[in-house]
Amino acid sequence: MIANLLSSVTFKDMKDAFNLRQLKIATQSNLSLCYLKLSDFIQCKKFCDSALALDSKNEKCLFRRAQCQVHFNNQIM
Repeated sequence: MIANLLSSVTFKDMKDAFNLRQLKIATQSNLSLCYLKLSDFIQCKKFCDSALALDSKNEKCLFRRAQCQVHFNNQIM
């Protein structure tokens, strides 16, 4: 997967490392949106969790993960 490919990259300076981190966050966030649109809430939550592990204040992923949780709670009722 793309995230695994990005993990094997070496850096010449810290700016490259920062840019790669931002790219990983964007990739995980975009994948979570794709799975949310497909109503695959388990995969959506998985990618939200991955993005939030890199940026715990990512508002988009926090919101999408909350949408998944609402869906899971509605399934129980």
